Parts: sequence; C-alpha cells; structure tokens
Amino acid sequence: MIPISFLCSIILFALMQKTPLNRATSWIVGIKYMLIPKESLNKYSKPDKQVLSQKNKQTKSLDIIYLKRKIVKEDLLGMPYTNDLIYLWSSFLAGVGSLLVCISLGFLGIAAVQNEVNNFIAVAFGFFFVFLRFGIVSSFNRAMHRRFAVAYGLLFSVLSFLILRRVGLGIFEFRPSLLLYLEMPQLFLDLIISVLLGILGYSLSTPMLYELFAYQMIKKKPAAIIPFDFASKYYNKRIPSLRRTTTSIFTFTPLVPLLIMVSSRFLTMDHSDLIFSIIFFAIEVVFAILKLKSVKVKAQILTFNSYKGVIEYNYYRTYDFGKQALANLNRALLMVPVSEVALSIHPMMAIFFATAFASSFVMTGLTSIILRHTSLFLMTAIDFILAGYRIFNLFMTIE
Repeated sequence: MIPISFLCSIILFALMQKTPLNRATSWIVGIKYMLIPKESLNKYSKPDKQVLSQKNKQTKSLDIIYLKRKIVKEDLLGMPYTNDLIYLWSSFLAGVGSLLVCISLGFLGIAAVQNEVNNFIAVAFGFFFVFLRFGIVSSFNRAMHRRFAVAYGLLFSVLSFLILRRVGLGIFEFRPSLLLYLEMPQLFLDLIISVLLGILGYSLSTPMLYELFAYQMIKKKPAAIIPFDFASKYYNKRIPSLRRTTTSIFTFTPLVPLLIMVSSRFLTMDHSDLIFSIIFFAIEVVFAILKLKSVKVKAQILTFNSYKGVIEYNYYRTYDFGKQALANLNRALLMVPVSEVALSIHPMMAIFFATAFASSFVMTGLTSIILRHTSLFLMTAIDFILAGYRIFNLFMTIE
C-alpha cells in the first residue's frame, strides 16, 4: 500500500508545477507588502523634496533618480516573477516531500506502522507552517534571523523528540540495539539524539542564508552593480556557466532522495536499498564537487550588493548615507572569507557523510550499522534543510 505522504507530496508537486498561480502570487506578494515596516517604505520610496530640488539642476539627476527607484523596487521590495515563484514553491515542496517520502517508505525504518506514519505527517506539516512563518518575519531583519535560527533549532529538536517517542521502533533501526549497547534509559537517549538534530538545524541556518544570497544574485543581476563597469563585466563573464550549474543543482538536489527511494521500492532485487543508497551518495558527492568549484565566484558576487550604499551616498551626499556606505563596504570585505566557508558547508558535509557511509563497509557489528544509518539520515535531513531555505527567496531583502 502506498503511504499517504507519498501521494500528497506527488500531488502537491504536480499542482505547483502545472497549475497557474496568479492568485497565489498576488497573495504571497501582498504578504510581503504587509510585513514591510512603514518606516522603511517612507524612508526609501520618496526621496527628500529639498534634496531633489537641488539635484534636479544637475544633468544626470534624472538618471540617478531612476536608478534609485529601480534599486528600491528590485532590492527593497524584491518583487519576484511568477515563474520564479512557481519554481521556488515547487522546489520547496519537493524538498519537504522528499523527506516525508524517505521516512514513510521505510528509508529510516518506520513505515511498518501505518498509523504512526500518518501521525508523523500531521506533526511534520504543522512544523513546516511554523517554520515558514518564522522565515517570513526573519527575512527582513538580520537580528530577527538570529531568533529564527534559535527557534528553528528548537523546533527541529522537539519534532525529532516527538517522533522518537511516538514511534516505538524509533527513527533509526539501530536504536533498540543502541539502548542495550550504551545501557542508558530510553528517554535520555532520545533527548541526546533530539538535541544533536536541533544543533544540526541551527548550525545550518546561517550558511544556508549565505547560499540563498548568492543564489538570488546569480538568478537575477543586482541593480546595484549596473553603474560599476568592472563589476558588470565580472558578473557577465562569470555568470553564464555559474547560473546553469547553480540552477541545475538547486533543482535536482531536493529530488534526489525522492527519486532514489521511490525507485528502490519498485525494484525487488537483493540488496536494492543498499545499492540505491550508494547511488544516492554518489550523486550527492558529484553535486558537492560542482558547488565547491563555484564557491569563490559566489562569494565575490555576494559583495556586489554593498555598492548600493555607495550609490545612495553619491545621490544624497549626507553624513548618514556616507557612514552607511562605508559600513556596508567594510562588512562585505570582512564577510568574503566567511561567505566562502559558509557556502562550502553543505558540500563539505555531503563529502564527509559520504566518506562515513563508505567507511561503514569496512566495519563490523553495531558500529557499522550505526554509522551507515546515521550518515543516510543526516544527509537526507541536510537536503531537506537546503530545499526549505530556498523559500526565503520569496521574502528576502538583501541588506
């Protein structure tokens, strides 16, 4: 019998791919307008009249005003196209669906009890809605993003604890053996696993945010770099191959667990799960290598947004805008090495877990089982987190 989660994820993914979403697009953009503070709109949408009267005497004032309004429209409000919305929502649902399918089809050994799987789906979807709500709010404020990261880690750990306690056999097939091996209470072991999963979700929050920054700039040329010839030439030179690679990886990554696990269930050959697990990690390693090759270019593109402050200073010529422009440039220069490390977190973790999975074949006993199942679960969880963060592109304001 096909689990309900499999049918739901396939239906949702098909609807988001094929159905026109004009009304949904208007609703999403309307949410963004409602969440933007009024002070921000008043500050950026209408330049000071006195400053305008002085600048209108200059020959290039109209061009500067046009560019300023264009930057405000594209960078502050961040109006995405309908196709981008369909693509991002589809990718997000594919990532969520892939995790649910992997769990419900027996990837982690809990699909034997159908009622328990259904209960898990209800809790999981409730968690995803809370996750989305925090993401919308935090996307407008870096300080709020910090709170979101904490809440995300806590929710991730609480959800994993509820699943561990609810499902008698446990998420991991080796959980009963691990209880006997460590000789500790079951509640204590569940708490340890839940906290570790929460730390994983929290630690990946900021790196995934940097990944999103670079992805957003790769998909659409930042208006802030238009006046700078060297930045535009660099962008135009590097972007074609980088855009193709990034788009393909972001498209196929959340679908990999879903395709691998569904295919493994339709084949009844001996050791089919093991064979497809090996294929799964092989694909992840290929994606990781492709992402690592473009990390430096992504980090460079990430700094282009800081020039928006320079444009504002050239237009207003005030102390506050000059101070802000210097602060943006300084922050961008300081964050380049951090961005390179953050953007490489996901591919390096993929390579690490693939190595751990391969190492399990030279081990014996309980250690081999623990290492193999843990690496599979964590790799799937990371794919889910990466796909979930992509929805930030709908609401993100790059500051």
